[in-house]
Amino acid sequence: MGIIDKIKYDIKSILEPTSIGIIGVSSNKEHISYSFLENLINSNYEGIIYPVNPKLKAIKGLKVYNDISEIPIVDLAVVILKPTIALETIEKGAIKGIKNFIVLSSGFAETEEGEIYQTKLKELSDKYNLTILGPNCVGVINTYYNLNASFATKYLPKQGNISIIAQSGGFTIGVVKFLTRRNLGISKLISVGNKSVLQESHFLEYLYDDNTTNAIILYIEDIKNIDEFQEIVLKLIEINKPIVVFKGGITQEGQIASASHTAALAGHNEIFNTLLNKLNLIKVENVKDLYNITLLLSKNFELFKSKKSKKVLIITNCGGCGVITTDFAVKNNLEVPKISESFKTDLYKVLPPAAGVNNPIDIVGDADDTRFEKTLQIILNHKNEYDILLLVPAQQSTIDMKKVSDVIAKIEPEFTKNNIPIVCCMYSLDIFSKDFENINQTNIPIYEYPEEATLAISKIIEYNLKRELILKNKNLPLLELDIDYNKIKELIMESESEYIPLNKNIKILDFLKINQPKYQIINNEKDLENIELEYPLVMKSLDPKIIHKTEKQAVILNIKNKNELIESYNKLKSLYPIALVQEMIEKDLELIIGYKKDKILNKGFILLGLGGIFTEILKKFETILIPTNKEEIINTLNKLNILKIFQNYRNKKYDLNSLINTILKINELVIKIDEIEEIDLNPVIVNEKGVFTVDIRIKKQL
Repeated sequence: MGIIDKIKYDIKSILEPTSIGIIGVSSNKEHISYSFLENLINSNYEGIIYPVNPKLKAIKGLKVYNDISEIPIVDLAVVILKPTIALETIEKGAIKGIKNFIVLSSGFAETEEGEIYQTKLKELSDKYNLTILGPNCVGVINTYYNLNASFATKYLPKQGNISIIAQSGGFTIGVVKFLTRRNLGISKLISVGNKSVLQESHFLEYLYDDNTTNAIILYIEDIKNIDEFQEIVLKLIEINKPIVVFKGGITQEGQIASASHTAALAGHNEIFNTLLNKLNLIKVENVKDLYNITLLLSKNFELFKSKKSKKVLIITNCGGCGVITTDFAVKNNLEVPKISESFKTDLYKVLPPAAGVNNPIDIVGDADDTRFEKTLQIILNHKNEYDILLLVPAQQSTIDMKKVSDVIAKIEPEFTKNNIPIVCCMYSLDIFSKDFENINQTNIPIYEYPEEATLAISKIIEYNLKRELILKNKNLPLLELDIDYNKIKELIMESESEYIPLNKNIKILDFLKINQPKYQIINNEKDLENIELEYPLVMKSLDPKIIHKTEKQAVILNIKNKNELIESYNKLKSLYPIALVQEMIEKDLELIIGYKKDKILNKGFILLGLGGIFTEILKKFETILIPTNKEEIINTLNKLNILKIFQNYRNKKYDLNSLINTILKINELVIKIDEIEEIDLNPVIVNEKGVFTVDIRIKKQL
């Protein structure tokens, strides 16, 4: 039994309907309903079509019905009517027994006044158990079912191995046109629109069992059912169906000020990016990068999907092009390894003395098709020295590029047989000309520029490496530390304020066995007589209303003796009578360890970065989605360029394991106690004596 059998909604009838009703079809050739019907007919759809419009008798040789109640119970009803009429029609169809609808109409939640209509649409789905795609979408395409139930394209695209799911109909059209220009196709196109009922995850579940889909392109602006989305994405990772994501709506007009450093640092988009990273979705920053990665997945993913090595061999007949390509390869985290002496010796047998036989291999500007062919044969004989071949044939006036292209096309099957993918970079040549006709028929993706080719390769290799780690760590258990979480929860829940008072926070640190400076609570002046701490000291007000102590002058540092201690207490007691005294920790490295629950995604994340009073100015941080593990934490420290500090940097001996354990304890705490909304450990001071949480703030959900 596949995952598709567990889906609540009938996705199969949306993408493989045996009969379709088109409600609101028009004879106006400029209307989208006419285009929709024409596209459906032109795709050689083999099912039965029932157009509905009370003003028409026939259209395109088909009988037209007056009302949805007059047509048989169809697999799929497509509605192209104004919102109020659309709602009435859908309910009428539901009462009749029609269960599956695509609503192409706009005027729903994409407008302020239309939100009420979209709410009613969802209510209809719940009331009658309806499967509804849209509203405000362009429809669906299934090339393996001869189905163009959309107004996205006038033609049925060529069959391919890429499926597209997008909130924007126009975005899907762009991807299809790009692939069509490359003589490539798609498997499915799904425009989800406003997502009143059906979400991306429902179609991902369908594509999990779809043998014609090898990779998925996803355009998203939001994710409404995050848990289901995460579950199906992880299952797609298991069967190695990569997802390339382009997210819209990444700019922010502003951010609401927050009392928490963590909340002020990490906005919703940072958290969204953390989610994408944790799920190993291939995130792209622009449409061009998306197209370039899509090209590689369409052409050669079968060879690339097992590649975990970044070793690239670059062959060119242009020295400068080789240098530039090498620079971009290294910039995109690829390796350009040196080749062996035996490899060089073999190359010199067929190359002129002026050739460069390092990597990149420069076979000189006058190289013809014969020299290319001989070089490629030798390269194939040394296949163990690299994993990916990047060809950069540059146009020279003495070279017949068609012959060079034909040589590459002819030898490509030999490289494929040996599990070596070839990628070509043509340096702005007309890659659609007849010169490259044969090479375009192979599995070789052709790029115009080296930055495009190297980025696409790098993204797929990174996906493969991350996938391996995810599969390895997917069932890692929690630490299950010997901690009394019930007592911690009592301390949190008995607090009247959403911010837990500092005196309770330090007790929570004690329960968690998180290292903090030695401390004493000062309730009155008499307590100052019994201080058993070593100077210098720090004194902090325990006023529960004060969030940022430095700004309110509620903390006094570097207290060197008893007189200064008494003087400090007299200053702070005007704010609040109870104070905390701590031993002052020698500063080496200040970090912040934070936690926040994102209200939009309903997911928690840990923030790790440079701490102290300048945290929000420096903004040097990374986020990690809950739950996390040791490997993710180490990778995050590496991204921050902090990991090196723990590796005997300048002979400093810092305790990396203590830092990791502190983070893992926060990870487990927020999993065990869901009522926690935010945590700040700031600063966390790392020195050669240990890792110390100097200050803590906890906010609970009210």
